[in-house]
Amino acid sequence: MKYLATFIIFIMSCSYLTNAHPANNDASIYSNFLKASYLYNSGDLKASLDIFLQLKDLLDDEYLYIMLSEVYTKMGRVDKAAYVLEEAINNDEITKSDLLYYKAGLIYAKFFKNCDKAISYMERATKYENEVNGLETLAVCFEDKSDYASAVGTYDKLIKVYDSPEYHYNKGKLLTKLGLLERSKQEYLVAVKMNNHLRSMLNLAEIYIAEKHLKEAIDILEKTRLFHGNILVAEERLAELYREEGSLNKAIELFESVLDDIEGKQKSFVLKQLGLIYLEMKKYEDAKRYFIEAVKEDRLDYQILYFAGYTSELMGELKEAENYYNEILLTREDFTQVIKRLAIVYLGEKEFEKSIATIDSIADDKKDLEYFRIKAAIYLDQELLDKSLSILNEGLLLFQNSEDLLMDQAIIYEKLENYDRSIESLKSVLDLNSENYSALNFLGYLYADLDMNLDEAYSFIDKALKNEPDSAAYIDSMAWVLYRLKRYKEAYNYQKKALKMFPDEIEFIKHMEAILKAMNSGKTIDEVINKM
Repeated sequence: MKYLATFIIFIMSCSYLTNAHPANNDASIYSNFLKASYLYNSGDLKASLDIFLQLKDLLDDEYLYIMLSEVYTKMGRVDKAAYVLEEAINNDEITKSDLLYYKAGLIYAKFFKNCDKAISYMERATKYENEVNGLETLAVCFEDKSDYASAVGTYDKLIKVYDSPEYHYNKGKLLTKLGLLERSKQEYLVAVKMNNHLRSMLNLAEIYIAEKHLKEAIDILEKTRLFHGNILVAEERLAELYREEGSLNKAIELFESVLDDIEGKQKSFVLKQLGLIYLEMKKYEDAKRYFIEAVKEDRLDYQILYFAGYTSELMGELKEAENYYNEILLTREDFTQVIKRLAIVYLGEKEFEKSIATIDSIADDKKDLEYFRIKAAIYLDQELLDKSLSILNEGLLLFQNSEDLLMDQAIIYEKLENYDRSIESLKSVLDLNSENYSALNFLGYLYADLDMNLDEAYSFIDKALKNEPDSAAYIDSMAWVLYRLKRYKEAYNYQKKALKMFPDEIEFIKHMEAILKAMNSGKTIDEVINKM
């Protein structure tokens, strides 16, 4: 009835048209308008169009132009719809309302994606009255043009008209794009306070994560679960956060709870996360089980295949690891990390030629520090110490400040009984990093083993042990330097602790035998071990 009433008012105000077209009286115009409207609503667009066009020839009224644009739009002729609206806008004889500009703006926004024209008309449509639909379209157009500040201003107007959580959410998104995270956060908080707005909760969580406020992120996601139930994206994100926080069992519970509701890549992602958590927990059988399930869901995900291989490797199932790695290399033959792992697997299988050939298949520009360490280890495992040392020296020409290469070099020199060079390599490590506890322990142990610089040796080992008090290797080193210092009782206590951790370690046993002998205790090593 709204439009019909408007049209009746129009007829009563246009007596001059009756004078110009005496045959077309008000009653016939009204009757034809009703007929055209009925035909339009019943779907006979062609007949409706013909009548509206006849009426347009008789009357200069914006509403006839608007109705024509509606018919053309419904017919799929949006170009003609835009044309008649422009015709009305450019007709000086027509009094234009906000509705005409709104319809023109909507056509250009919705069908032509012409934001400039849409904005021009929508700004005129909303100039004197903040009409919600026009402002919404205007905000979207500003956003499409990346004019986020103007879009924010438009949402401010919308919020004054109707304070909706959706408007606060959209404003928050735009403020994020402007880098104004604190203001964005405040908008999301308003939306959450109003009706626990779901997307605001999720975006608020992402801001907390970006700010490294994991507790706040977890709290808002838990609240999301409370008010919105099992929202997959929230539960997956929450599980990731629990994993990052170290609450691994909570992460497992959440990831496992969504498995039945997902499939395809999403399921393979969750299965992979479960595998990684169990891998982190060193529960390799569980990790492998989930990686295998993930492979079934998505065999083209190289990362899943890689972790399935790596877990198999950790479990000593080298042939399975080899198969997974080779499957990746069938389509990604340049996958350097996989090549390295495969070389290590071949080394574990004592297939030295394959191991060397595999590691050497890495392109020259990809031969990093690990390449030299792995290749040196292959030769070391064959007791080819000179070749191993040569590879390490070659690596050190490229990576002069590598603590790892220098440590490996020290080990080879020690095996070659070139103790001066071994000590020199270890000192180079400590020059680079005085907190390298492995180097401190190694150098301290080497001094103790050579019965030299014992006070310094004790100082080095003590520093390493204070950093890692549960390291069996460091405990053994402390026992050995105390033995050299003739502090046998203390040495005995440390060595006993090391043996309790690894009772079958040959070197620990030999050290304990030397300590027992020095103490004249009369105990055998078996008696010591049996009493632990």
